[in-house]
Amino acid sequence: MRLILVRPEPEAGRSAARLARLGHEVVNAPLLVTEPIAQGQAAGSARDDVAALVVTSPRSAGLIDDGTRAAFRHLPVFAVGDRTAAAMLETGFADVRSAAGDILALGRLIAAAGLPTGARLLSLGGEERAGDLAALVAPAGLTVERRILYRMVQVGSLPPSLGAALRAPGPAAVLHYSPRSAETFVARVGEAGLATAAARLDHLCLSPAVAAPLARAGFGRLRIAATPDEAALLALIEG
Repeated sequence: MRLILVRPEPEAGRSAARLARLGHEVVNAPLLVTEPIAQGQAAGSARDDVAALVVTSPRSAGLIDDGTRAAFRHLPVFAVGDRTAAAMLETGFADVRSAAGDILALGRLIAAAGLPTGARLLSLGGEERAGDLAALVAPAGLTVERRILYRMVQVGSLPPSLGAALRAPGPAAVLHYSPRSAETFVARVGEAGLATAAARLDHLCLSPAVAAPLARAGFGRLRIAATPDEAALLALIEG
């Protein structure tokens, strides 16, 4: 089956390789690109009252500057998922704990960690937030300071590979991993005059939030993963 990926790199490359091994034809057309925040803005000064780090994406691990890494390497790290945890271990942090889930699972993991009341967490991640971590850990007496390392920027026009895939005959499906990429998909296919072609395809979505921009645009062939992870999303292909 022809599968269209619109998620950013490097995640898109990993997903494409996985799908190719399963025998699918993969069109890789990222609609978002990473724009790092300047190190001077991202790093800031080390704080003595930081009790732990929180990391919400694998991308963040590679963007932590040397000063922040040296200042906080001794602290525990709470990662939203296993891939993020692995990236932090590769970066040199030793005490890394994975929530193996989403922002809600991350909040539960932190709240149950036994950190002292009043402890401050330093959250390293992107400009967009998947949820309100501060609200989730506030009942445990914890506070969160955010440090933005990058932002995701929409591509300015429809990638040629995506346009060709939408025009091609035969069955195909688009895999959507985030609300932002879904919003960008709707905008770019509309600008290219390909909304009708896109609407005839199946759209496989990681969660209801990811499906929402597509539903608002009138796309009817939406399917949502049973759980917000790639394994459940890929299960929709055969479902």
